[in-house]
Amino acid sequence: MLRFSRARRSFCLLALLTALPAAAIAQLTPADYARALDLREKYQGLVSHMPDNIEWIEGTDSFVYRRTISTGNPGSNSRESGYEFVLVDAQTQTAKPAFDHARLAAALSKALGQPVSPERLPFNRIHLEANGAILRFSYNTNPTPDPYSDSYPEPWQCDLSTYTCTRLPAPPHRVRAADDGGYDPTPAPDNNPAHGVPSPDGKWLAFVTNYNVAIRPAHSGPAHAKPEEAQSQTVLLSEDGSEGNYYADETLAWSPDSKHLAAYRIRPGYRRLIHYVESSPTDQLQPESSTMVYPKPGDVLSLYQPVLFQIETKTEIPIDNALFPNPYEMSDFEWWKDSRAFTFEYNQRGHQLYRVIEVSATTGQPRTLIEETSKTFINYEPLTRNQFDHGKHYRYDIDDGKEIIWASERDGWEHLYLFNGQTGALEHQITHGDWVVRAVDRVDVANHEIYFEASGMNPDEDPYYVHGYKIRF
Repeated sequence: MLRFSRARRSFCLLALLTALPAAAIAQLTPADYARALDLREKYQGLVSHMPDNIEWIEGTDSFVYRRTISTGNPGSNSRESGYEFVLVDAQTQTAKPAFDHARLAAALSKALGQPVSPERLPFNRIHLEANGAILRFSYNTNPTPDPYSDSYPEPWQCDLSTYTCTRLPAPPHRVRAADDGGYDPTPAPDNNPAHGVPSPDGKWLAFVTNYNVAIRPAHSGPAHAKPEEAQSQTVLLSEDGSEGNYYADETLAWSPDSKHLAAYRIRPGYRRLIHYVESSPTDQLQPESSTMVYPKPGDVLSLYQPVLFQIETKTEIPIDNALFPNPYEMSDFEWWKDSRAFTFEYNQRGHQLYRVIEVSATTGQPRTLIEETSKTFINYEPLTRNQFDHGKHYRYDIDDGKEIIWASERDGWEHLYLFNGQTGALEHQITHGDWVVRAVDRVDVANHEIYFEASGMNPDEDPYYVHGYKIRF
């Protein structure tokens, strides 16, 4: 996606150049282009105490957020920007620094082997645990200001009682069928019995072998340690998998009671390749070529078919795909805690139909819980005020899916709705008015309250101003 960002920047510069007189264009220098590209970085820190990235600390009445600060000398023409993290106790309505920024910067400098400034810590968002004693964050070893770059951040943890920081084991990188800078998120077939997914009760390991789903007793150990014993105890749950219509191990999802296993069978779409030539690479004189996957309108996309298996009988429960025949994207499976069913979200190709679908664990019968339709476009990106991602999608399951809080623009404005998760019926609209919900910060199920952010509610105010609000379900 890095090329998308460069193309967007180039388009903006081209539009600027076409609007200038010919004489002015002739006087442009590389420094002029550099200033234009750095315009955002130059001015984004001029507003002090601008908050972002709010996160509640689980089990407490406190939350942490980041805000901008000025690091320049008062009264000087030099004004540099930085950030600090603030911890707020909502019960006492007091605020203080979330940690000692100087000590943490020193600890990170030692752990990372490079200087770290207290005003420029190498992360934008943090996660506090153990009542604020443990700080977790993700660190990218090759940071870039481009939000579309392909990178895999490393998980880190800092003990705020001793200010020691350690790198955590990185989660396995999901290998994709088009893991070459493309836009095809289709998982690649991974026929590796060693990649077993344990059942919640610890009795079984599920894996993919020869493009099919199989299980074996967990006590048999790793397949590579005792291959003969593991193979003799392996039970195939499917036999219809093939190289062109395979099961993906990263989609395996156990029910909480370990009695059922769900997985996607995937028929890969057409891998249209787009070729690029970099005429002037920085590391050599000769041009470099690269290739990426980029489907065009009308190309065949990957087809995801959910499949359900019953462990006791070692059989497949068929699932009719009439409710999701033409997917652009299918979400991961989410089982209800009582194992009665699992849900996934279906984004139909064309982005004019979006469904939350539930599949019964006993019958395999799918049904629509929530449906959105539009003659234009449904924005399915997450509802957030992140500067790079202004989405509209939000879902919160209450009491194991008995009710569902859902964000929608069905009345022309972004608002929150309450659905009955057992019948799929709309109970009522929670927020109303000619204004928009911008983010949901917290759902207090015990008190039936939602803490959210919105703009445009005050008619005499700039509609881009965002305020915090609270409302009952």
